[in-house]
Amino acid sequence: MDPFIVNWVKSHFAGKVEEKKLRILEGPAIQSLSLLKDAGENFDAIFIDADKPNYLNYYKVVHFYI
Repeated sequence: MDPFIVNWVKSHFAGKVEEKKLRILEGPAIQSLSLLKDAGENFDAIFIDADKPNYLNYYKVVHFYI
């Protein structure tokens, strides 16, 4: 949600091997998680650093990955 952070992350990984692995979804975390779930994405680990009051809602979306 912060354009400064998005640009910082992009610039940090620019030209590195990991850049190809990076996908930035901008917007509310719950929407991004729902999009990933609906797309059938799979993950080995999920780290969410977002607004604390919605952590339970994030869990409800990501627990389907486990």
